Amino acid sequence: MTQHPDDTHLWHGLLTSWTLALEAENKSRHTLESYRTSAVMFARWLQDNSHADDVLTITTEQIRSWLAHLSATRSASTAKARYVGVRLFINWCLAEGELDTDPMANVKRPTVPEVAAEMLTPDQVRSLVDTCSTNSLTDLRDRAILMLFADTGMRLNTLSGITLDALDLSERVVTVTVKGRRTIVVPYGANVARALDRYMRARRRTRAADARWLWVSMTSADGRLTGVGIHRMLQRRGARVGLPGLHAHMFRHTFADAWLRAGGEETDLMEIAGWRSRAMLSRYGAARRADRARDAHRRLSPMDNL
Repeated sequence: MTQHPDDTHLWHGLLTSWTLALEAENKSRHTLESYRTSAVMFARWLQDNSHADDVLTITTEQIRSWLAHLSATRSASTAKARYVGVRLFINWCLAEGELDTDPMANVKRPTVPEVAAEMLTPDQVRSLVDTCSTNSLTDLRDRAILMLFADTGMRLNTLSGITLDALDLSERVVTVTVKGRRTIVVPYGANVARALDRYMRARRRTRAADARWLWVSMTSADGRLTGVGIHRMLQRRGARVGLPGLHAHMFRHTFADAWLRAGGEETDLMEIAGWRSRAMLSRYGAARRADRARDAHRRLSPMDNL
């Protein structure tokens, strides 16, 4: 993980030790940065308010004041994420004997108002795919990406990190790395396999045919289409069909809802999505739970089935 020289003095060197501990736990780079940023932000807030950034002098009131500051200046989800990062830092300090008492013992986690998940309708997905109407490499590639997103609900980082040897068209599966650096095998349907096959045939005719990464770009220096490139592609395609704010996670929520609406098993959804905890299933499944319940009742109504 990248160290920041101007932050090495914070927390009297404990920040570096904590980072090493997180790396040993095989946390993803994104997760490491998020946790570390939380501890850095709290330390800087303490300094800006004439407090020492010393774990031995942290008070409950200081933590509450900092969280109140975050709630007033940042989104609720950001305040919650920063709370989690500092909570983990304090937990590590307690476990390592750097602290004897827990200054966060009576500090409640910031609440995040429930916001309706952004999802796509079947017509919107079809419209997006239809923007890729030519046999150009770009259209064939983008069509395959859009269809794979919609058929599996992959995260952006997961999809962008697919390597060429991870794709198995005959078995219709792809081996990917998910959060926690775990490897799972994700299935996809026949229509997606066809789109991938068409892209692969066009890919073989390019100078990037032997590139390690599945998604290639003829405009990048190394021939790879990165996660940033895929995000920009989604924005361009979305704008063409009236979805200027299109992003990858919309497909993830849409996939989870479609799976549950069709009667798919929750444990199977957890496996495909790469979730270890049922908490994530509850989070993603909550968005249209009432709608799915109404649909189920229409099918299963006791009086209608007398």
